[in-house]
Formats: sequence, structure tokens, C-alpha cells
Amino acid sequence: MTYQLPNYIISANINNPIIDYQWDDQSVEESLTGYKYADEIIRRLEPVSLRGKIAISIAIYEWILGRFNQLTNDPIPYQIAEVAWCANINKYYATYIEYDRDDYLGPINGALWCGFSFLTPMLYVSENISNPTDPDEYRDIYPYDENQWKLGLAYLIPITIHILNAPSLFKNWLDACVIRLLNFYTMPPEGPFDNLFGHKNKKEWLGDYVARELFDLSYNYNPKDAITLLNKFLSRVDYKKNPLLTSIDEFKRLSKGEVKEPYHIIE
Repeated sequence: MTYQLPNYIISANINNPIIDYQWDDQSVEESLTGYKYADEIIRRLEPVSLRGKIAISIAIYEWILGRFNQLTNDPIPYQIAEVAWCANINKYYATYIEYDRDDYLGPINGALWCGFSFLTPMLYVSENISNPTDPDEYRDIYPYDENQWKLGLAYLIPITIHILNAPSLFKNWLDACVIRLLNFYTMPPEGPFDNLFGHKNKKEWLGDYVARELFDLSYNYNPKDAITLLNKFLSRVDYKKNPLLTSIDEFKRLSKGEVKEPYHIIE
């Protein structure tokens, strides 16, 4: 696997080996705080494109990975992050992802499971169709809900706040990222009867591509560079080393020729 955590998360030194937060696998929600803050972030993100909402959810999940960096030897949570970034380019890059809760218990594994379990449903519902019915064609694995991102963020944010020793660092970063998304990826407002039967094209539905670099606040991000940055990311991806990524042959079958060159965006 070639996936690496962003430098800004590694340099934040949040992977304290001391686990000093309360964790009960049977009642995780009761021990979390930050729900009101999460609701405010969700409200602010409403005008942002669907790709932007999914991207910030992946970036938040990477803070969970950063908290436990070098504290777990399990490659799966990292493989999921790599898949997620690919799926936000084209969801056919992602295979079906689901893991048994009983295999991920305790304050580290349990938090990781919660993180990727709230993230992955977002990756399967971003299809430009009003009511998908074919699981093979549309990956409609979860009940169709274009607002799945809200449910994901409603828990990803409180979980991240709960496990971090210094949540103010995360909150400052998140607030700044929301501003960046609003500046670069705000979508035109929709009328109540617009797009009832699907959008005209994927750009209307998903918005423009969003690169990981947007979430590095030290990077002078320009959305015009997103495709170049994402192609650089895709060039390092090797589906043979990540079993959760779709093979080239399977990707071509699922996309039905829509993408001429798998693992590359043609401008």
C-alpha cells in the first residue's frame, strides 16, 4: 500500500500512546460530546458540493488515523482512506467495504471501526440518479440517501474530538477547511423542483474535483490544479496492493467505458 497520512497530521503529533478517554463499545454515543459543534459544521457545509462534503469527511477520518498512527498494525483503516479518496473521484474505484464490529473492539480499534463505518456509506450514494435499483451498476449497497454525508459528519466530528488530547487544534483546522470549501466549492442554489429525476451531468450532481491538498492549510490551494494533484495521487495508487480497490478490468466493466483510462483523470 502506498497511502500515507498528510504531513500536517503527522507533524501535529497527535498519536499519544496514552489512551486517556472513556470508551465503551456498547454505548459509544453516550460518551461523546461535540454534537452541537458538528451540527454547526454541517449547517455551514450545506452550500458546498457533494464532492466537497465527502472530501472533508475523508480528511476528518484521517485525523482519527493520525491519532492511532503507529499504535495499530492493522492496514485496513489506511486502505479504506486510500479507497475513499479514489472513490471521491469515481465511486467505482471502491469495492464493497464492511467489517464485523466484533473484530474492532476497545478504545483504539473501536474508534477506528466507528470512523470508517460512518465514512464508507458516503462513497456509495453519490450517483446521478433519483432512485438507483441495480446494486451491481450503482453500488446501491446502503439505502439511497443523498444526505448520507450529514449522518457521517454528525458522528465523525464528535468521535474525533473525543479521542484527541487537544481537540482545539482539530477544530481550528476544521473551521478553516470549511471556509476554504465555501470559497472554492459552493454550488449554485437549487429550486425545490430542480433535478427531481436526476441531474443533467455529474458536475451538477457532484461538483468539481477536490484534491487532498485543500485540507493542508499551509498549501496555496487553487481548484484549477485539482485534476493535476489528483492524477499525482492516483499515479501512486496500486490496486494490487490494496484489496479494497477495484481492479482495472472490473473498473472498466462497472463504468461501462465511461472512463477511458482507469486511475487517471483525462481533462
